[in-house]
Amino acid sequence: MANLTLPKNINKSKIQQFTNYYELTKLNDKKLSTLNPQSVINTLATIFELDLSNNPIKKEIALIPYGNELQVQIQEDGFLTLLQRSNCVIDFQREIITDKHIFNKETQRWEL
Repeated sequence: MANLTLPKNINKSKIQQFTNYYELTKLNDKKLSTLNPQSVINTLATIFELDLSNNPIKKEIALIPYGNELQVQIQEDGFLTLLQRSNCVIDFQREIITDKHIFNKETQRWEL
């Protein structure tokens, strides 16, 4: 990480923790070594700051190589995690909606 620039959100108090996170992620995903190192740092800094997991079982984010760059996509569980942390929502229900569902305005629910 000598020639790479850390994003501003990784301040001095977080550098060691982020470095450990970076090294562990790099060990677990060999494909990261073939990508632009600065894009890897930027992407990992984003998910480090959001405190979302790149564990495929949790499915909060997906790391997506696009050409030589690494990108992050926040998945449904990641948005739900961020929503729960915001304390702006008291309760929510998760439903699978298909093209056969119609939203009933009176009941405020999706129905077949």
